[in-house]
Amino acid sequence: MSIQERFEAALLRLLPETAGILVAVSGGGDSVALLRLLVQVSQRRRDRLEVAHYHHGLRGVEADRDAGFTAELAVALGLPFHLGRLEEQDRPSEEGLRRARRAFLESTARASGLEWIALGHTRDDQAETLLLNLMRGAGPAGLAAMPAVGPGAFFRPLLDFEREELREYLRGVGQPWCEDATNADPIYARNRLRHIHLRNLGRDFNPRLVEALARAANLLGRDHAYLEQEAARALKALWRPGRAEDRVIALDLGGLKQLHPVLQARVLRQACRRLDPLLRIGFARTEELLALLEAGAGAVSLPRRATARIEAGQLRVRMPPDPRPPAGGYRYLLPTNGSVNIPELGLEVRCSPGAPPASWDGPAINRENPLSPRERDWRQSDRPLRAYADADRIEGPLWVRSPLPGDRYRPLGAPGSKKLGRLFIDRGLTSFLRRAWPVVVCADKLVWVPGVPVAENFRIMPATKTVLVLEVRSGRADAGTGSPLTSRPTS
Repeated sequence: MSIQERFEAALLRLLPETAGILVAVSGGGDSVALLRLLVQVSQRRRDRLEVAHYHHGLRGVEADRDAGFTAELAVALGLPFHLGRLEEQDRPSEEGLRRARRAFLESTARASGLEWIALGHTRDDQAETLLLNLMRGAGPAGLAAMPAVGPGAFFRPLLDFEREELREYLRGVGQPWCEDATNADPIYARNRLRHIHLRNLGRDFNPRLVEALARAANLLGRDHAYLEQEAARALKALWRPGRAEDRVIALDLGGLKQLHPVLQARVLRQACRRLDPLLRIGFARTEELLALLEAGAGAVSLPRRATARIEAGQLRVRMPPDPRPPAGGYRYLLPTNGSVNIPELGLEVRCSPGAPPASWDGPAINRENPLSPRERDWRQSDRPLRAYADADRIEGPLWVRSPLPGDRYRPLGAPGSKKLGRLFIDRGLTSFLRRAWPVVVCADKLVWVPGVPVAENFRIMPATKTVLVLEVRSGRADAGTGSPLTSRPTS
């Protein structure tokens, strides 16, 4: 079977029906092969393809070359091209760069109405990642293979292909690609593993080592997914309800102790994430929690000032209280299918499961300045302010509160976050409204500032399964201030 036939079969397994696909192309051999194969196959499938390239701004002229090459290739293939660029003043970590690139790809796909984002990860990437994580002491989650589909709209149709066969394919069709000089620099651990150690291991132990390692990663990934599913089922059974505002999660101690330690550890990690998405516990803290269960008494300190304690036949993980609003401020729990009145402003905030309008394709955003004033957003009286959020990204209770010092917000489509106070000033809010305007939050993250698009981290995507509809409507003006939705903002 030819490489084209194998690729078409792989694509059919992942995307059985015609789709809109944003192809992430760096200019390197893997992603260029991905693009050329997709173009070939999509001529029969009638998929809609567009190309995206993210310029990290870290390799000077070479990075400019890669961006120019990718743009020219897209034009030659008759495909729309999107360029994202990291601002010069921003120099995030490697993880920060990865998040910025993913955010660019997701927002581009959403704006273009494309359901999927194709990435060029190969079997070699699987093997290298497994070995690197194994040497760091990772558990099943770190050793599991990258999924062929997910998270969200991302998919990886090249995971059954090795890097060298893709380059042979490109040579066969006369397609050049760009070589990133940093990929040969031995200062990077992955490069040393790729060019030295994997070759030696393959020569000395198994000439098909990459295939064997990728197969092991797939098997571990399958087991990991099953155990996570079982842990989620156990967590649901062990959960003891309490008041959301207490910021406590309580689990039945007897039932928890009956589980196998493998499931105990997973249930505990999932419970901590449910309490606070940022409360992630590693190996050492997990072992401390397991020892606490075995002892049946005591307490353990956790990250983010959380504590786990055994009391009244339960294991309770407790977060410190949310910051209280400043003098004159407010804070109300918002049901995920209900509403709350804000008497301070004469407003009502509603939240309900639902779906975006059939014609919804994202908010109208000024691409030159996504935070430019749109005064109508701040004082509509004919219809409510409304936003749509991905319910699966909301892990924990929602609150409506007044702004706090240090609040920052990144609306959908904006290149970065901005101080909330500065955003309010730019939008022309009065000093009273700048102190009192409602914000919807989950844990310590701002989900929505009414009058501005939903936060980038909570945007809906083609793969979104459940949508939360957030609305602000005029209500009783108990405080005597009049409704800010019908008051013209002044500077």
